[in-house]
Amino acid sequence: IKQGRKSRQPGQLKRLQNFGPARTVMARMMRKQVAARANPKHYPAPFELIDAWEKYGDDPQRMMVEESERVGKLITGETSKNLRRVFFLMERLKSIGKQTSTKFRRAHVIGAGVMGGDIAAWCVLQGMEVTLQDRELKYIEPALKRARSLFQKKLRNRSKVSAALSRLMPDVEGKGVSKADVIIEAIFEDVDVKRELFASLEPRIKEGALLATNTSAIPLAEISSVLKKPERLIGIHFFNPVAKMPLVEVVYDEKSDAGQVAKGAAFCGAINRFPLPVKSSPGFLVNRVLSPYMAKAMSMHLERGIPIEVLDKAATSFGMPMGPVELADTVGLDVCMKVVSLLGGESSKKEASLLQEKVHAGELGKKSGKGFYTWEKGKPKRGDMETGQYALEEITESLMQPYFEACESALADGIVEDADVLDAGMIFGTGFAPFRGGPLHYLEQRGAKQ
Repeated sequence: IKQGRKSRQPGQLKRLQNFGPARTVMARMMRKQVAARANPKHYPAPFELIDAWEKYGDDPQRMMVEESERVGKLITGETSKNLRRVFFLMERLKSIGKQTSTKFRRAHVIGAGVMGGDIAAWCVLQGMEVTLQDRELKYIEPALKRARSLFQKKLRNRSKVSAALSRLMPDVEGKGVSKADVIIEAIFEDVDVKRELFASLEPRIKEGALLATNTSAIPLAEISSVLKKPERLIGIHFFNPVAKMPLVEVVYDEKSDAGQVAKGAAFCGAINRFPLPVKSSPGFLVNRVLSPYMAKAMSMHLERGIPIEVLDKAATSFGMPMGPVELADTVGLDVCMKVVSLLGGESSKKEASLLQEKVHAGELGKKSGKGFYTWEKGKPKRGDMETGQYALEEITESLMQPYFEACESALADGIVEDADVLDAGMIFGTGFAPFRGGPLHYLEQRGAKQ
């Protein structure tokens, strides 16, 4: 306004877009593009907008009427109600990370594998200085390479990328331990090795530093028992891929110091992640729920011969962001094997055996380029298959049943504070269909309808 600029009238081409025949062609193209990202059955709003524009785009007054009527119907619909619920669930998780004003400037991450390296890179991206430790520099170098790619993608500025890389320091000797505000262990899942590591760390950490393990399934007490102050250790469990998954489980048990748990939640908030406090038990919350869900998919594949593409299609048609088989490949079949073996016991022996065969063959999933799927350019290569011959609704019902049962049992066992926190954890930790408002909310609504 100060510069006295005047708005330009739309050009001839843009004016032509509002004529009937052009709108018909463009609306068809827009629906196709939007459908690639959102199922119209699950998220009707963008499709309503396109429909209204296609029919009345040359009549501004009628468009205003259409907008008011369609928005009125949408905003009172189930999808809108549930997405508003998800917003408040998200706000609740954020508030958990604001209960203490602890500042975190330096982090030390032990283990430069995919998980540890990506945790370190994410902390750097949020402004922290991070020392990254592993046995030799050659194990740290791939993590530095991945970090550079992440920084280039997120920062898009050469000087900012260089500054970020300067804050990520290889530290084979572990000198950063004594200066770190938070120390995160992210080595492989072996309780004896973890115990040995923490016993050596305890005398070197500074007063007030946060001590954490990124274990995905091992109960906290099994690791902390070697410490002189076991109450200091908490779990800070990230999910893969670290840069995309917004949830972090903050694990505690009866010995945990409440101040350390609050500090762990504050750390998650400081790095722009949602903290979910969970009581320590095998699998915590997310893996406890996902393990029987993925095992069920493998069981249906083994025993009923249902193709993996059909199983994944059944899950995505329900509203999951990806199917259980693709999820297993993404997490890593080596990780899945350990979790399924630990949590499934005898009942999941066949599924664990199938995973073990693939792991022994070097087929670890996405990270090795082959698992249940062959992966090309970060995408699973699916077979051309007609799913019409399969009863997708029945398959979906069978797939989701153990997921729901695990949610109900986790709530009954007091793994999380209440049903809302559990719903939030499953939405932001597993991608449970947001438009359904969370698994327990969905079961409650379905029960009410029936």
